[in-house]
Amino acid sequence: MIFNIENLIQSIAVQLGTMFEYTVYDSPTQDTNYPCFYVFVTLPTIENELSGWALREIGFDVVFVQQRNAPAQNAQLYSVLETLDEGMEMLTYSAGGESVLIHINDRNASIEDQELHYKFTIRQRVSTEKLRIYMQEMEEENVEVTEG
Repeated sequence: MIFNIENLIQSIAVQLGTMFEYTVYDSPTQDTNYPCFYVFVTLPTIENELSGWALREIGFDVVFVQQRNAPAQNAQLYSVLETLDEGMEMLTYSAGGESVLIHINDRNASIEDQELHYKFTIRQRVSTEKLRIYMQEMEEENVEVTEG
């Protein structure tokens, strides 16, 4: 299964679609239908590990936007927040016809300028395609070679 940002954004959009009847965008557009969600990627990192593996951490900011100064605006923001807290503990990640559940980490929310920001990170170990460097692995694991 291929693990990449594009598939993650699509999986998040599908999951939001099961919880809400709002449009999900991956970038601002002129033809926005309010209320809606935007999914932004923040600070992706990759930390190499041994034996051809890496830990990939990708941050997301899911922004809920509604019409400015709408009636009962705060009530709608809190309702959306409650639904996100209940439905975003795990993400159903889909790619290439396969689906797996991925744990969502570091969930937190804030309201800024009448918009709800729901931030979280996804950490996933992935296989890397580069060649293994056996000598480096041995040094990092304090392995010694002795003549026998």
